[in-house]
Amino acid sequence: MPGWAMFRRFCAAFALTVGFLALPSSASAATDFTWSGATSSGSGASNWSNATNWVGGTAPSGAVGTLTFPELTSSACTSSPSTDACFQSNDDLSGISATGLSFDSQPQGYVITGNGLTLGSGGVTTTWNSSTFPGDVSIQAPISLSAGQTWSMSNVSNLQLWANVTGSADPLTLGGSIEEYADTEVGAVTVSSGSVDLAISTGASLNGTDGNPVTFMSGTGLMVYGPDHIGPLSMNGTGGLSFSQFVATNPTTTLSVDGGVTLSSGTTVLSYIYQAGTTPGVDYPQLSASGNIDLGGANVILKGNLGGGPCPTLNVGDVDTLVTTTGSLTGAFNGVPDGTVVALGDCSGTAPTVRINYTPHTVTATVVSAGSSSDTLSVFKAGSGFGTVSSADGNISCGTTCSDSYP
Repeated sequence: MPGWAMFRRFCAAFALTVGFLALPSSASAATDFTWSGATSSGSGASNWSNATNWVGGTAPSGAVGTLTFPELTSSACTSSPSTDACFQSNDDLSGISATGLSFDSQPQGYVITGNGLTLGSGGVTTTWNSSTFPGDVSIQAPISLSAGQTWSMSNVSNLQLWANVTGSADPLTLGGSIEEYADTEVGAVTVSSGSVDLAISTGASLNGTDGNPVTFMSGTGLMVYGPDHIGPLSMNGTGGLSFSQFVATNPTTTLSVDGGVTLSSGTTVLSYIYQAGTTPGVDYPQLSASGNIDLGGANVILKGNLGGGPCPTLNVGDVDTLVTTTGSLTGAFNGVPDGTVVALGDCSGTAPTVRINYTPHTVTATVVSAGSSSDTLSVFKAGSGFGTVSSADGNISCGTTCSDSYP
């Protein structure tokens, strides 16, 4: 029996060993590739298929590790214009699946164009190793997420997304400065630091179609240029929801939320009334939602212009619907109970005033006083003569008082 038991133990050990040998090895670490951009300028110079554009002289294919786009310091890349492909990088390959993308930012930035690629759990990381001001990283190729991931921008001007990002089941954490010019429809989005700008004049979506939640953590910000769309929106702690003041270049400044909105007492909402009229997105920005809105005691700032520009002249009695929802609206803005009259700030002249009212579905601003704009007239004395320049109303006596505001 002892011999039989020993034989059985031997067989079990042998079978276990064979089993281990027969198992396919876990996926070996995928090969990383580093961009050199060393192909001389010309047609197709920036293509990924050019082996000379990659350190080691081999182009990526299929499933790869991290694609690194480093700071390029060769004379060909630091000259103006560059004489090699350098910072222009075009994915002309098919079926590239990368663990992650890594950028070392420099003043020239990087521009990624071409075919779509699949991006794994390594996400996007950007660092700044240069002593000079960093440039933008502009991704103009579609990205499909294959796993939850973090995109972290460290000391970079902006990460610009000009093509769609998809992957509805995969959560995405964003950190840094993001400019969204297309549609990102992924899993739950958390903005952990920095800010997100939703499309300058073109309209963009951040989970505005798939309806997955978007959460801004304390200290982060959302800038709306419009017409933009977003999933259920939560603004936590300090931070801001700001609407663009550039009505001339953004004719429809609106944010539509596919779901509800939750603001916090530390949130600041910055909005404007641009001009007379009652058309949302044209005469003033509007926040709309298909779910419940909780104002949460957030702070609100209403402006008539930016940086002291002329105040608008409004129509007394006009009612502008600043916030609207098909769900229910609860709470109020901090220090602005129902019926409060506020003056539009940051404009020169006589500021218009509006009365803020809350209904079960809206926040409205009714014009109480029209206001008026003013311009500054300045007198500049030149030469070595003497005397005084005076205005008929006596407001300018130059001399000493050489400027004043006039409607």
